[in-house]
Amino acid sequence: MEEYSRTIRNPALKELRARKLELRWYRGIYSSLNNCLRAFFYYKEENMKTSIRRLYQSHQELQNKEVELYGWVRNNRAQKEFGFLNVNDGTFFETIQVVYESNKLDNFKEVQKYRVGSAIKVIGKIELTPNRKQPFEIKADEVELLGDSEEDYPIQPKDIQESF
Repeated sequence: MEEYSRTIRNPALKELRARKLELRWYRGIYSSLNNCLRAFFYYKEENMKTSIRRLYQSHQELQNKEVELYGWVRNNRAQKEFGFLNVNDGTFFETIQVVYESNKLDNFKEVQKYRVGSAIKVIGKIELTPNRKQPFEIKADEVELLGDSEEDYPIQPKDIQESF
């Protein structure tokens, strides 16, 4: 008798019951996924390991805060006392300009030799530059080479020769 009362004979009610159980399952999955995402973004906020897309979206809020950025060198313009790295991580079509200075970096001479396509890690502070071409730049405190590109990588900038 007990089993008879639990079984549902009406097909519409069976469908409704199945949908209700399915919704509970989806809510459970949604809730656990939501918690995972919260933990993920909390971790990112705490360590400030961020993407270029996020930097462009919220650079006003991150002014003078330390960020950790991973990406590839698109251009390296080295000067005597400072240099500029254009870095891209693939999350945004724009690059970020990283300014490195000889008095801040122990490995300044090595950073000057980084080639196009090299994978790097940059830790530095965001500085707003409203009067320049880019809205902000990163003043590097640390630049680390994660993977070098080969010398014959096809897009390396070359010196112009007289015969050209």
